[in-house]
Amino acid sequence: MKKLSQPRNGQSRVPTRRRFLKGSGAVVAGAIAAPAIWSRRARAADELNILTWCDHLDPTLIGAFEEAHGVRVNLKDYEGTGSALAILEQSGPGDWDVWIVNSNDVQEVSKAVKFTELSESAFDMDSIFPEVRQPQFHYKDGKMIAIPEKFGYTAVCFNREKVDVADLQTMSVLWNPKYEGRIGIFDWYQPVMQMLLVANGGDPSNMTMADLEPIREQLFKIKKVAALISDVVTCQTALATGDIDILGGGAEFIVSQLAAGEKPELDWLVPKEGGGRWMQSITILDGSARKDLALQFLQYIMSNDGQARLATSECFWAMPTNMNASLGAEEKKVLRWDDQAEYLANTRYDIRQGPELDEAQIDLWAEFLHA
Repeated sequence: MKKLSQPRNGQSRVPTRRRFLKGSGAVVAGAIAAPAIWSRRARAADELNILTWCDHLDPTLIGAFEEAHGVRVNLKDYEGTGSALAILEQSGPGDWDVWIVNSNDVQEVSKAVKFTELSESAFDMDSIFPEVRQPQFHYKDGKMIAIPEKFGYTAVCFNREKVDVADLQTMSVLWNPKYEGRIGIFDWYQPVMQMLLVANGGDPSNMTMADLEPIREQLFKIKKVAALISDVVTCQTALATGDIDILGGGAEFIVSQLAAGEKPELDWLVPKEGGGRWMQSITILDGSARKDLALQFLQYIMSNDGQARLATSECFWAMPTNMNASLGAEEKKVLRWDDQAEYLANTRYDIRQGPELDEAQIDLWAEFLHA
């Protein structure tokens, strides 16, 4: 099986929103701190063991389920799908019950890991945004094996007090000389390139080598004006402290919680030309001895209240897949709820590329970084 979401040269090859708050104490007051991870304990009928990302570690999210069901939820977070696979391979049968995984990795990992079939009747499928249901991610051999729980965008973050919002309606703002020295870019090759591809009118699902040339030109335009090309924590900190005013490759998962707190001037949007989209899904591992409890957990996560708590997790905010999530007016405003129809129409999912195209993108990104 091909490698998935493995770190490369010390950097994660998947959206680092999953882990960007680890060690983020440098961010200004009002930024969020990752909660302590509950350790996995011995198997017991009243416990559920979950392999997850940091957004599920929020005690507000998990505590409500524990209290309602009188159980203990043990969680372990991981960095990248490849790391999760290694954990599963080193674990005993039935050690893990639930796995939160990149939606676009579900099909590939299902070749090595068996998931429990999910019944559509167990969920309110009509409440899920139609554009995020994506059966090609979540169904195998006609059976549902995962359900989408949270999603967001690869687009543009900015300081509303220092940037003309009209300039942000096109992706060319990222190389606009007007903002020279005030622009940052994530050091995150695949989604950034695919974001540019979509803005150029392309689609990651049928990306070719020929698409790389216009992307190359844009990357080198960006390099001429950018002040920062770095990881999520560094870019988020730079935005919060005013060292940069525009960030390419970010969106709600970077600034929403800051915007709802002590940095209301921070904002995000998807340019009119479009951008990228990411999504995560939740599954039940077939070896689980607690499938009934695991299903109840999935149902809770997909409920109106569970979705609201997950969307506004203390690790990072992003869009719930449930259109009826119990979010307040201010929370919806920060997440740009009223713009979702346009954003969903103008964005495309981050797609794992074949090895040849992937290596070409890695080489181009290295050339961009060292230019």
